[in-house]
Amino acid sequence: MKKSELIQILTILRNTYNNFTFDDFKENLWFDLLKDLPDGTGLANVREHVMSNKYPPTIADIRTSKEEEIEEDPEIRARNIEIAHSAWVRAGNDPEAFVYEPDGDSIKRLRT
Repeated sequence: MKKSELIQILTILRNTYNNFTFDDFKENLWFDLLKDLPDGTGLANVREHVMSNKYPPTIADIRTSKEEEIEEDPEIRARNIEIAHSAWVRAGNDPEAFVYEPDGDSIKRLRT
């Protein structure tokens, strides 16, 4: 991350959250803790955070995106697919028409 990107981030946060302030110390501290992020990552994560949170982000929030936080364990995913497929077949549906797409608590399936 470049210093100019951090300034953009801090400006967005100051203008989005009324109680968010920064000074030279905070600016230097945040830059030290975020400078290893690839260019654009911090800004993208802040934009994502601002759109869905009413409280300002922490440094940890800026370092990780929602996609990284939600990463599903492969073994759990495989088991969920197996369970959903079994329920699909037990309901009398064509096993070949089954498609697993988790969407919250629902499972979308192709219709035959």
